[in-house]
Amino acid sequence: MRRRYATAAVVSFVIACVEGELKEFFEPVLILLIVVLNAVMGVMQESRAEKALDALKSLSAPHARVIRDGTERVIDAVLLVPGDIIRLEAGDFVPADARLLRSVSLKSGNPR
Repeated sequence: MRRRYATAAVVSFVIACVEGELKEFFEPVLILLIVVLNAVMGVMQESRAEKALDALKSLSAPHARVIRDGTERVIDAVLLVPGDIIRLEAGDFVPADARLLRSVSLKSGNPR
């Protein structure tokens, strides 16, 4: 699409040169300005889309709060190993299959 506009600008510029009048240069300059503005807006939009995608990726990568070697830390859920103690609070997703050691007011989201 941008190539068409650039071609139109070149044709308009050639016609303006042949005509030799100053007012004939308005159209090719305007077309080039629109092409440049369109390109800048496209780059900005693509940058925003990449940032939004990165934010979504970080949200989709589940983390787990574990007690490992006596200290509590936050790790990626894929790094969980048997023996890790997972700490969950209200609203947390369960990052892996686990055995409950202790619970307070536990409600199952899917009764069986």
